[in-house]
Formats: sequence, structure tokens, C-alpha cells
Amino acid sequence: MNNILRDAKRVKTNVNRAKSLVPVGKGKDSEEKSPEIAISGRKAESKFITSFVSRIGKQPVNCDYFAYSELNDFGCWIVADGFDEERGGEEAARIISEDIIAQFLSKPKFSRRYLKKLITKAHKKLEEIRERSREKRAMSASIVIFLTDYTSMIYGAVGNARLYLIRDDIVREKSRDDSIAHLVYEANQLDYKEIRFHSQRNKLTQNMGEPDGISPEISKKIQLYDGDRILLMSHGAWENLDESEIEVELSKTDSVGKWIGSLEERIKENSSNNVPNYTLAGIFINEVSPSGKKKFKFNYVKYLIILLIILIIGFLLYRGYSLKRTRDITYERAYTYEEEGLKAVAEGDFEQALTSFELSKNEYNALEISPKDANIVYRTIFSPKITNINLGKQILLVDKKIEQIGFLQGILEDLNEGDKLYNSNNFLEAEEKYKEGKAKIPQLKDLKYNKIDDISKKLDDSIMASKALAVAYDMKTEADMMVQDNDVEGAIRNYLEAKIIFLKYSKIDLLAEVTEKAERLAKVRNRKYDTALMYEKRAYEMEATDINGAIVYLEMAKGIYSELRDEARRIETTEKILRLDEMRKTLAQESRAYLNEAKA
Repeated sequence: MNNILRDAKRVKTNVNRAKSLVPVGKGKDSEEKSPEIAISGRKAESKFITSFVSRIGKQPVNCDYFAYSELNDFGCWIVADGFDEERGGEEAARIISEDIIAQFLSKPKFSRRYLKKLITKAHKKLEEIRERSREKRAMSASIVIFLTDYTSMIYGAVGNARLYLIRDDIVREKSRDDSIAHLVYEANQLDYKEIRFHSQRNKLTQNMGEPDGISPEISKKIQLYDGDRILLMSHGAWENLDESEIEVELSKTDSVGKWIGSLEERIKENSSNNVPNYTLAGIFINEVSPSGKKKFKFNYVKYLIILLIILIIGFLLYRGYSLKRTRDITYERAYTYEEEGLKAVAEGDFEQALTSFELSKNEYNALEISPKDANIVYRTIFSPKITNINLGKQILLVDKKIEQIGFLQGILEDLNEGDKLYNSNNFLEAEEKYKEGKAKIPQLKDLKYNKIDDISKKLDDSIMASKALAVAYDMKTEADMMVQDNDVEGAIRNYLEAKIIFLKYSKIDLLAEVTEKAERLAKVRNRKYDTALMYEKRAYEMEATDINGAIVYLEMAKGIYSELRDEARRIETTEKILRLDEMRKTLAQESRAYLNEAKA
């Protein structure tokens, strides 16, 4: 029976997933329940209604993908937004969506760690596929996931697919974008609503499948209430929807299908029918499950058996108390040496740590029991086979800690070398060093070093900072080239955008450099504008007495506007020159006419 139910759930999920590829008209409320499947658990006590559309837009391939699955106690909704349709963007979105749904069906859970694991495993799978195929090496995707136990929710995101939580017709919670535009917003240099128009909104700092690794955004656990609304969107949708439009359209209807349909109409109006792929998925939470957590049931028989076992063990331990006490002292010494070793590691004294671990290992060896030499009481209380196996495991753990000290030293060296490269503004090589250190972190799981999490976070933050600063440094370099090409406005714009990132990551030297260059260029530009305006003023003063001189001054002003690439003023000045030239020709003709008349 369980196999039948499991197969039925899988079929339902595949149908839901397949719907994302079928053109959908005005959104439908998809509260479909199969009569063959008995719904129970928190799902039966709640009411979640889903509607969605996924459109190809003006692109040759729809690289968006939507999938969801609602099980008895947990639900999972996914929107994936693939990049590079020519090199597998559509396949990338499909692969990660299907992999996450498969993981969810195999072992459904509800926790922040579980959601991060779903995303990380899907990322690694896509990364492996990219490495095996040169043609698909560029494919990647953004993703946003909504996970619920029908009473609370968690969301996760990588890239720039978005999730909104709407309560009382107001957006209360939203995911963040991994984009340069969002960094500019976080630096208080841009309004949130202007992100969708910014030139760097699709320039991502991370996405699914990239070999640089990911650090997904995982939200805290959020309590759900009756009447909450969830909206998942690909970038083609949110780029053409304002938050106020989403809220206004929601206030007009109690139907998720009509809401999604009205939002699609807004997208068409705002984009003038020139929109890329877009996907909208709405979830109306009309009722949440009242159950929450399972009730605790006290198993008296189970605990009675445990109590009986404890009494028997206690009696045996009492009979061999003196033997146990001796062993306890030895265990305590071994543990003390091990703790001293860990303390030495924390203080960076690795030689002392190695000495302490060796002493701890000797104490564990002294605790091994010889079955032939031990008396019957000793063998009864301390089973030689079990005890020696446990000691062997403990000695193995100490050996691993000795080995891992070497890994820890290597990580610290990578971090130190990366910092040197970072401080010397060699961000790409610094990022590689940080990644080498990050790759060694999993090998320290048995060391229980209390600063591992801090080092790991420092490496993650340094990788993210190096990536962003590398982009900013490229902007600065590009601006320097623009200065050589006399593109003053473009150079100033690049310097200012790079300045925001340098400010965010406290790169004072580069911040000072781009700030000085931007201000210097702005002064040069203003001086040139002042000079051009002065030439125009002289031309107006000379227009009545010396047209040729006025034209010369206007030509000089026009040259400055061309240099500044101010096309509007250049055209305006050109028109003035043409007007004066026509006037000059007219005066010349009249002069010749008067001369001819005088001669006659």
C-alpha cells in the first residue's frame, strides 16, 4: 500500500512539474485532489491553492521552469530561471528543479539546514554536468524555493529569482538578489524599486552551477497565518512588475488564478510585449494547519525496560567500582590531554597540540584489555571486545586530529596568502586562494576546533568580497580606458559604480582613487562646459556685428560638446551655426545686389 501511495505522489508531482511547460491562460486555481490518494496529516488540515503561468516571451526558448509537490506534512515550490538558452539554460533550470523535487520526495523535511542541503546538492549535480560537457560549460540558473510544513515557511534563493510574502495586501518579506544592482541598493545608493531598471540587475555575483561555489540565502523560519499570499517570480516577471502593482491587483480579488492572470496583463502592458521568458507562481494560504508539532506520548514500557537495564548495569558497576575508578582516572587523563591539545590548537601552538594528542593516545592504549589476563568480574563489567573496539575508535579520532592539524595549518596559510593578495588588490588570485582553503574545511570535522565556523565564514565572506571587488576593479579599469577615449561621462559613471562596491568592502585605497578620478573628471567636464558656454555667449554678443566671428566661437563650443559626447547640445550648436551661415549668405547676396545696383 505504501508503494502505491508513493507512486501516486510521484505521478502527481510529475504532472505538476509538466504543467510548467504547458502554456497557461488566465491563471487557474490548482487545488486538484486525486480521489485515489488519501490526504492526511497537516495538508488535510490546511488549504494551500496554487496557480501559475510560464511564458516563452520574445525569446526562442523558455529557460524558466516551475515545479512543486505537496505531501501530507510538507510542501515544496520551485521557480528556476536558466541562463544562456543556446548553451543549456533550459536544461540547467530543469535539472536543478527535478533534482530538488526528487530529494524532497525521497526524504521530506522542514529545516533551514535541510533546505540548504537541497540547494547545495542540486548545485553540485549541475556543476558536474557542466564539467563533463564543453558545450554546456556555460549553462547556469537562478532559483528560489518555498518550503513549508503548512504552519511555517522557509525560503531559499540563489541568483535573482524572487519570492514575496504578502500579508494584508502588503509585501512583508522578500528574498534578496545576488546582483551588482542589489549591492548598490544595500549601499543606500539606489531605491529598491529602481533595481528593476538598473543596468547591473542581471550581473550576478553567484548562480547555480558556477564552479566558484555558492552561498545560498536561507531565511529564518517564518510563522504563516490564514490569508497569507506567496509569489514566486523569474527575473522576466519582476523586471516588469512594481510592488505596488502586485499589491493593488491582489486587493481586487480573492482568487489566486485571477490574481496571476491580472499580473500577467500588467507584465504585457509594462513591457510593450517585448518581454523575455517570465514565470509567475502564486500560492494562496487560506488556512494553515492548527496541528503544528506532534504530541508527545510517554512510552511507559520503553522507559521501564531502560530503567531495568540501568539498574542491572548499576549493580555490575557497583561490584567493580574500584576497577572502574582506576579506568576513569586514566580516561580523565586521556581526555585532559586531548582538551589541552585542542586548547593549544585554539592558541595556535600546534607543536604543543601534537605533544598533548600523543600523550592522550598513550593513555587510551593503556586502557586496552587483554582477555587472557583479565579476571571474570573485569571481563563482565568491561567487555574486552567492545571496550577495545571503542578505544580503537577513540585512538583513530586522535590520529585524525593529529592529521587535521596539518590541514588546519594549510587553511590558515591559504587564508593568510589570500589576505596578502586581497590587500594588494589582486582579487582573482585572492579568490582562488580562499577557495583552496575553503575546500579543506570539511576535513576538519573531527577536530572540533571552535574557530572553524569563524574561519569558514571569513573564507566565504572573503570569496564573496573578492568576487565583487574583481567586478568593481574591472569597472575602474574600463573607466580608465574610457578616459583615454575621451568618454568622460561613461568614465564618471563607472568610477561611481565601482566606488559603491569599494565602499561596501572598505577598500580605502581604491575608494580614494576612484573618488579622486571621478571628482577630477567632473571638474574637467564642468570647466569644459563653462568654456563652451563662454564661447556661446561671445557668439551671441558678436552675432549682430561679426557673423564670421560668432560662427568661429560656436564651432569651438560645438567641438567641446563633441568631446564631452553631449549630443543634444552639439546638435543645438550645429543648428545655430547653420542659421548664422544662412544669415551670412543672405547678407552677402544683398551686398552683391546693392553693389550691382550701384554700378548700374
